Amino acid sequence: MGGALLVSQGQAHTITSGQKGGVAHYSDSQGSDITADLTSGGGQLGGILTARDQDIPQVESTLDTLAYSVATEMNTLNSQGSDLNGDPGGTIFSLPAAVTAANPAGSAAQIAVVMTNPTQIAAAALGAGTLDSSNATAMADQQNAGIVNGISPTAWFSDMVTSLGSLTSEVSTENTAQQAGLTQLNDQIGAISGVNLNDEAASLEQLEQCYQAASKLFTILDQVMVSALNLGVTTTYT
Repeated sequence: MGGALLVSQGQAHTITSGQKGGVAHYSDSQGSDITADLTSGGGQLGGILTARDQDIPQVESTLDTLAYSVATEMNTLNSQGSDLNGDPGGTIFSLPAAVTAANPAGSAAQIAVVMTNPTQIAAAALGAGTLDSSNATAMADQQNAGIVNGISPTAWFSDMVTSLGSLTSEVSTENTAQQAGLTQLNDQIGAISGVNLNDEAASLEQLEQCYQAASKLFTILDQVMVSALNLGVTTTYT
């Protein structure tokens, strides 16, 4: 947990950072989750935070479950057979020490192949001789067996890719719709606040004619007043 002091408008605010769901979150002095507020606020920053806090962890969790299930199942089956030398099969994959079926976090990132000698693959069933391949067949059949929460590894990975593709397509469609809405709003703002040069030129010409008419009127009134003030004097005006 870390902290920082933010000063705005003469007031000091304490901002603290911490982990929530495996990712960094920031909170103010009242305990309000600033990161969550930004995520729900939308926009580019909200999209980035949503991908970081929700979408990416979901994909990672799916891959962790797949990696853990495949690794543990292959290790179990290999230990039940015998290798080319007639010895019991050893470990094929290594996983982080703390992972479990209920919490396989980190399995996909840290899974590793520790068996470097192919002769140690327990292709034969125990006591069936080195020419037997029944255990290898059983291991190969696991690709279509329900070893990942009751689903086959092939179907599990296919579902994950399909869901990821669907999510990407949905986000892309929403982005296109929002961009179209933004363009429409900008056009409306331009229509309200923008200036039509043709209309303004017509208005200017009309104002000029009104000014000329008013000027002519005041000229006539001025001549009438001069005539009225000079009664008995012959005055000509047009």
